[in-house]
Amino acid sequence: MPDPITDLPLDDSIDINLRPLDEIVRRAIVLVTLARRGSIESSKSEEGNDVDLYAAETDRFELYSWARRELSTNLYEDEMQVLRTEAGSMSPDTLDHCSEALIAAETLCWSFGLIDQLPEPSFPSSSSVERMLRWAPEPWADIDSIRLPHDMRDEALIAQERERRELWSWRATVRAEDATSPGELRAIICKTAKEADDASLLTMLDGDFSYFGEPVSNLSADRFAELGGISLAQVTSLNWACGFGDSWDSIPLFLD
Repeated sequence: MPDPITDLPLDDSIDINLRPLDEIVRRAIVLVTLARRGSIESSKSEEGNDVDLYAAETDRFELYSWARRELSTNLYEDEMQVLRTEAGSMSPDTLDHCSEALIAAETLCWSFGLIDQLPEPSFPSSSSVERMLRWAPEPWADIDSIRLPHDMRDEALIAQERERRELWSWRATVRAEDATSPGELRAIICKTAKEADDASLLTMLDGDFSYFGEPVSNLSADRFAELGGISLAQVTSLNWACGFGDSWDSIPLFLD
């Protein structure tokens, strides 16, 4: 595993090999489908009566049956199990996983142009979510007949965005215990932030990465953890799109 201090992520020597457009599109559809499953659970929880539970389970079963027919070769067993779980039985962690699938979906949708731009690490905006939900097929659409985007974004642009998200994830991973002293840690963060700013990848503020107009060092513990979770989902998604890792469930974080 790379050392978060010595293995700094600014590296323009990494060769990428984009996965086929169809494979990336289908993975994005799977992720949106998982988000739909989470939405069914959330809507059930808001109402909570037997009639609504029956309606939610009907929607859940329809989504699962359709996905089993159309996406069986694209779903992993744990993802199929999420769709198989009856409405009202989903754990909070699994529900969070379904919500977080939208982050990875947005990242992949950006790579083929459905989403115009990726903001600083944050949950997808309501407009992005609506666009993805309108785009992704749902029961009982024939996925083989879906109209594919024209092409992927330029490989150099995707590589640049991958590096930007890697920097964010690196910053959210670095902890005081990784350095011999607080001063060393601040110096490393400042050096990396300056290099990223000079490369027009990120903006430097007060010797740190600027995150929505404030240095990362000023973030609360909850916001710092949120930055880490979101940037991790983004960089691993782009690493996968760039051809790294044998499968979706074995994607490396920092590349050698």
